[in-house]
Amino acid sequence: MSTSLKSLHRSPFTSRAVYTILAVFALLLSGRTTPSFAQFGIWSPDNGGGAGSGTGDFLDPNNWDNGVVPIGNNRAPAIRGGGTVILDDPNANIDTEGLHLGDDPNTSGTLQIDSGSLTVYDAASSVLGLNAGSEGTLILNGGNLQFGNVDGNGPGSGGEKDLVIANVPGTTGRLEMHNDAVLRSFAGFQFANGSSSDVAQGTTGLPAITVVMDGTSQVSMAGGITLRGGNMSMNLSNDAEMTLGNSHGPADPNGQFAVQNGHFNVGARYGATADIVVEDNAVFNLDALYNEKSELTLTVRDNGEFNIFNTATGGTETDFGMQSYLSRESHGTFGPSSSIVTLEGSGKFTVDSQAQTFSVPGNKDHVFPNGHADLISTDGLILSGGDLYPITYCGQACNGRYSGGEALVDVKDSAEFSVVQTLWINLGSRSSSTATLKITGPDATVSVGDLVMGEAIDQEVVGGPTGSVVFGSPLWITRPGTATLHSVITGSSHSIIQVTDEARISNGELVIELDGYSPVSGDSFTLLQTGNSSGVDGEFKAVDLSLAPLGSGLSWDLAYNADSVVLSVIGGLLFATADFDEDGDVDAADLAAWDTNFGLTGSAAKSQGDADLDMDVSGSDFLTWQQEFTGPASTDASINAVPEPGCFLLALIGVLGAGRRHRELQAAISS
Repeated sequence: MSTSLKSLHRSPFTSRAVYTILAVFALLLSGRTTPSFAQFGIWSPDNGGGAGSGTGDFLDPNNWDNGVVPIGNNRAPAIRGGGTVILDDPNANIDTEGLHLGDDPNTSGTLQIDSGSLTVYDAASSVLGLNAGSEGTLILNGGNLQFGNVDGNGPGSGGEKDLVIANVPGTTGRLEMHNDAVLRSFAGFQFANGSSSDVAQGTTGLPAITVVMDGTSQVSMAGGITLRGGNMSMNLSNDAEMTLGNSHGPADPNGQFAVQNGHFNVGARYGATADIVVEDNAVFNLDALYNEKSELTLTVRDNGEFNIFNTATGGTETDFGMQSYLSRESHGTFGPSSSIVTLEGSGKFTVDSQAQTFSVPGNKDHVFPNGHADLISTDGLILSGGDLYPITYCGQACNGRYSGGEALVDVKDSAEFSVVQTLWINLGSRSSSTATLKITGPDATVSVGDLVMGEAIDQEVVGGPTGSVVFGSPLWITRPGTATLHSVITGSSHSIIQVTDEARISNGELVIELDGYSPVSGDSFTLLQTGNSSGVDGEFKAVDLSLAPLGSGLSWDLAYNADSVVLSVIGGLLFATADFDEDGDVDAADLAAWDTNFGLTGSAAKSQGDADLDMDVSGSDFLTWQQEFTGPASTDASINAVPEPGCFLLALIGVLGAGRRHRELQAAISS
């Protein structure tokens, strides 16, 4: 660095804006030829831990090994010595070709943006954690970060590519978004991009990916996210928002977007795990959700939202390739994929996807360039099984191509689960595949267009892309796995599954569970209701009541109506005829009821002492009381002993006599 630049750097009046100007000027004077790939500026401050271990200002040229801030055409920062680079200048509006944070083996690096704007115009050279043992961290406490083209620089050597986070086994990548920070991308994210092999669950040393968003931070990408392996943790809280499929947010006409881009594939490899939490008022918007092979836990709670729809232009997603499914596959060595979706505390999960009217020309798996009017595809959401492309040339063989795994959607509290089109519960081709919709309590909101349990549609393309769709006979194919509706009853009412059109349940199973509530005779629970007056098709092939034991004398009754399925409690305790107060015993309290109403005729009820229900309270009712006498619930045999008839007769004379004397005295007083 020249003496004049050093003296300027020492001046207390030097601003970061000046550093920016100097850095650009130095680039112009460097005279270096334009390379085909970014020339790295390496972070160099030493805090005692070696070169690059210190913390400092991104815009200070003294902090870079070559004395040049790595911004502008064909420049990129490499942070690999364990240090932290901070961009904090609200007037900064700079660009670079790539970001390398923790790129060399066993190194780490952090970029922290507090304010200002940074554009990365060639994400092909951007990575957080590249080689084994490396760790890259990107923190936005504010400001703006954009991955995309820059006027005058073009798209860079690699074009618009995804940001790679935790590339290979042994790497760690972390993205944090706080406050009002904004990240926009013309592409997307690749998690564990270098993980090309399936591994067993629990394998150690896999790539570790962490994404944290809070405040009012926003991430909007024209592309999607693919987890190719490793272990991913993602938490969206407060009012944070992530959108896949549009670089400016959901359905923003100013954003960059393309058909079939805004998907989230949470498991392209066996052995991967994904733990996603969307809470508070945070929102996650995307075009499609895939889980091919991984273990997924997705929790939406406390007013959080997870919305699947056409984020590019709004409304219903229509592209063939944007089919949403959970737990598509299983493997003899690596086991089944699994998905657990928990909706609670007013969390919201919605799907609006009718993947049958548009396709990408030239893709061999998309047989109709512009869709087909006769196609009935697996739109909506699939729990266990499914296919990336809902129809191909091979008909039924392809409809059952994937074995299915284990999928559970658990809706409780005041959560909402909505699928505008069809909820397919288990399309897997193996008997080991399972899929369950579990609904707990009376406050959940569950609505689907159609409900299909354990069945698929037989359809085949005949005649190539210009041909027609031919449907099998029978149209519906039974799937061998288990499709279950699990209702957990916690009170005298229960949430109803609202089905717009048809509920095909004949290959499904019903499980009833009681939690903290003991039903009584007359309780009735509507489990599902169809808007179609004849929408209920079939009856559950199996009903499991082992988790719902009832009290003595009670039993369950399941009624299949044309438009509803209703579960009721029938029967009741059989009280003795002389148990006038129906408290479970025949004792003095019942005798008192008889005595009080003795002589009543024509209108007497059982509670008044009418044991034989002849509407009179007479001596015959007393004899019934005597015969059924049990006494109060007690372990004292002398109390519970049934008196002999002679004793009862004397007692009766005494009672009647006392009653008469009492009435005569009352009459004398009245006169």
